[in-house]
Amino acid sequence: MTSFKEPGNTMVLTTKDIACGAKPILLVSHDFEDGMWEFLDGEDADENNAYVVSLDEIIKIDSSITVLHDLPLGWIAYRKDCNDSWIREKEY
Repeated sequence: MTSFKEPGNTMVLTTKDIACGAKPILLVSHDFEDGMWEFLDGEDADENNAYVVSLDEIIKIDSSITVLHDLPLGWIAYRKDCNDSWIREKEY
C-alpha cells in the first residue's frame, strides 16, 4: 500500500533509463488533463525512451517520491539531484 491515493497497480510514465537504474528521478509531473503521473530525469523527454511501469514499481526504484503523494493535479516537483529536497510549483 502506498501513500498515493491511486492504487499501486496504477500505470505511470517514466523512462527506460530510470526503470533500469541508469538515471535518477529528478522531475515529477501530475498532469492536469488526465491525472497521469510522470517520473522523469529532468532532461528533454524522448518518446523512444518512454516506459510504462506501475506506481508500486516506481516507488521501489525511488521511495523518496512518496513525499509527493499529495502533489496536486497540474503541478510539478523537481530537484537538482537525488539528495536534494523536492521543490513544488504549479505547471504553466
